Amino acid sequence: MRCIYFAVVVMIALATVAEAGPLEEATAAYNRGDNALAARLFRQLGSMYAEGHGVKRDAAHAYMWFTISEQATKMCFVTTPAPGPADYAGESCSDGDKANNLKKNVTSRMTGAQIMDAQKMARRCQETKFKECD
Repeated sequence: MRCIYFAVVVMIALATVAEAGPLEEATAAYNRGDNALAARLFRQLGSMYAEGHGVKRDAAHAYMWFTISEQATKMCFVTTPAPGPADYAGESCSDGDKANNLKKNVTSRMTGAQIMDAQKMARRCQETKFKECD
């Protein structure tokens, strides 16, 4: 009986697929230099917090992710070989204004102190290689 129980547990464990979350996917893209994809994924994280999709609505976290998205977009242009736009797995550097526009929208609902805190959060998040982003 123990062998059957053990076999079932092992089969379930092997059948379970661990999926990466949005942060893990964005971080992996950023770390491998896929800055266009990272920018889009970080922007999506910002949108999740801005709208409260799957997470608690939080302007500071939305601002932080939009800021990081903007910076990844800038890195995309820096690392793009000439001539022409980047094309990493179908991603493009050309939509960098999206994060900026979304951040402006979030900023309009924030105080100066909240913006300063969100800027500090973004710096800490990047300085810790995305390990301290809360």
